[in-house]
Amino acid sequence: MQDMNLSSKKNNSWKILKVTLSMDQTDYYVALQKKIAELIPREDHRPTIDLKLVGENVSSREQKGQKVVSIGILGGLGPLADADLIERVQGQAKKLGFKQNNMIINLFSAPPPRRLVQILNYLLLYLYRIFFRFLKRKHSHFYLASNTAHTRIKLLRFFGTRRVVSLVKQVGDSIQKKNSGETIFIFGTRHGTKKGLYQRILKARGLLYQKADLTEQRILQKLINEIKQKPSREMSRKLEDYIIEVMQKKKAPGKSYQVLLGCTELSLALGDTGIARLKERLEMEVFNTQEIFSQAIQKHIKTIGWLLSAE
Repeated sequence: MQDMNLSSKKNNSWKILKVTLSMDQTDYYVALQKKIAELIPREDHRPTIDLKLVGENVSSREQKGQKVVSIGILGGLGPLADADLIERVQGQAKKLGFKQNNMIINLFSAPPPRRLVQILNYLLLYLYRIFFRFLKRKHSHFYLASNTAHTRIKLLRFFGTRRVVSLVKQVGDSIQKKNSGETIFIFGTRHGTKKGLYQRILKARGLLYQKADLTEQRILQKLINEIKQKPSREMSRKLEDYIIEVMQKKKAPGKSYQVLLGCTELSLALGDTGIARLKERLEMEVFNTQEIFSQAIQKHIKTIGWLLSAE
């Protein structure tokens, strides 16, 4: 951290850390984001990280003028969730037998300004970095690492590029396959819920849904903010117990539910073990959007035939 000149007492949002790693060095990036989160609790004071994961055959293929697969992932709304998504994408690739030797994954993790002072001082620079630096790069396609970022997808496509892929539609498709008339209860950010992000997706598929009331949403948003600042086992348990509490109140004769974790920070805080335990305690399906996102990215890559076999 000292080498990067980062400080917990200063606003580091003006800085860009450029990091280039091999595909098998993802752990370094995960550790880096965790260290930054510990040092700088305020998300909007953290630096932008421009990460490139480069396959071992990329350099030789570029020298020969051969095709190299290159994708971009826009993160920053939950930097720790960005790191988790990268790990999951790579895990899905291995599970499906995909080789990433000829591939570049470029993750642009840029925490957005949230408070008024930050918006006034930093918004123009933040937008410039997104629209004129990252989205202008020659990646085959771009993906959004967070649920809430999808509320801006039309804006990103209009001012940036049409190559931005919607992953939330894949979430709707996954739910539809496992839904037998249950009501989907949406746990998401205040902004995502207010913008009707998943309400529209579920309604378009003829699925029943219910969102948190004002009091429930206020408590949930507070938990999400605390998780972003300092994730811990205690916070995971607190979140799990809160979801159980909310769903127990919803129980009614003849009505069944499924749960949608519509914020990547919720999936990250609970983890795969916590989500499995939550399913068991609730005795209902719990949809992990972080896992669905990683599956959708690999499925999309496979469908359009980007992944080349190693030579």
